[in-house]
Amino acid sequence: MSHRKGPSMATTYHLLPTASPAQTRRALAELVRPHQSVAVVTTVVLVAATMAGLAVPPLLGRIVDSVVDGDPTGARPALGVAVAALLAVTAAHGGLSGWGSVLVARLGEWLPNRDFRAYVPRNPCSGTWSEHTATSLQKSHTQS
Repeated sequence: MSHRKGPSMATTYHLLPTASPAQTRRALAELVRPHQSVAVVTTVVLVAATMAGLAVPPLLGRIVDSVVDGDPTGARPALGVAVAALLAVTAAHGGLSGWGSVLVARLGEWLPNRDFRAYVPRNPCSGTWSEHTATSLQKSHTQS
């Protein structure tokens, strides 16, 4: 039994720099600061949409329970109220979700329109940032 021994190949890995959670929060706060009011409104709208969406299953449960119980005298008003509430909550969920999506898209357009040299990753080998990348990013955002 023979074992082939090849040349020793020492592999050196250069890990890309990563930010700590605190650095990430600071960078995000710096990016959002000029658009803080829109960010707060976006958060409130998305939380309200989530709450409206979470109201749907209990309402559907009430409707199903009313139909399964089959009490013709008292179930009809309760069933009508539950259906009306379900329609209202579903409409609110759809409207708030759509508005929230528009606000998120607006923030997504505003946030990158900053000084790209501060955010384009630096080449770990040479310590420089890609001028071509930053230029092409600036062109793409100024054209839209």
